[in-house]
Amino acid sequence: MDKTLTQYELSKLLPLSEQTTLHEEARDLCEDLMFFKLYMNRNKKSNFEFNVSISKGMANKFLEKLWVSFYGRRAVEKEVLELVTAYKVVKLLMVLLNNETNNMLSNVQIKSVVDHFAYCEIKLSDYVGDFVGCSQACTSVIKKLKAIESEYMN
Repeated sequence: MDKTLTQYELSKLLPLSEQTTLHEEARDLCEDLMFFKLYMNRNKKSNFEFNVSISKGMANKFLEKLWVSFYGRRAVEKEVLELVTAYKVVKLLMVLLNNETNNMLSNVQIKSVVDHFAYCEIKLSDYVGDFVGCSQACTSVIKKLKAIESEYMN
């Protein structure tokens, strides 16, 4: 059974205000990526290769893992939309797990997100620090992720 979620299924986990900005943010990021590629192709003088790296906030490792592993640094709008959606869903998940109260996502929905990324060979507990600044909070979020993983084992 395929445990991956579609971009649409992931986006529906976000609050409506976040859903409405997904396409705009993806389009803007795609334009920036294409500009960088065109600029470097036109103006580079050396025979070295240059690759763009993207980050947002502290989420450098997570975005780089998504970008390199699954999209190969391509600047295709559909793939950039998937990347922006994945980033926003994981950020929301980490914020909710860091808070004491979570009334937005059920444990089953959280488990489906964890399973989606695990199926894609991304262990979310490796990237908690990208979204949660405090080391004590990181430990708490990792424990919650592992509890959800074990509670709903298939």
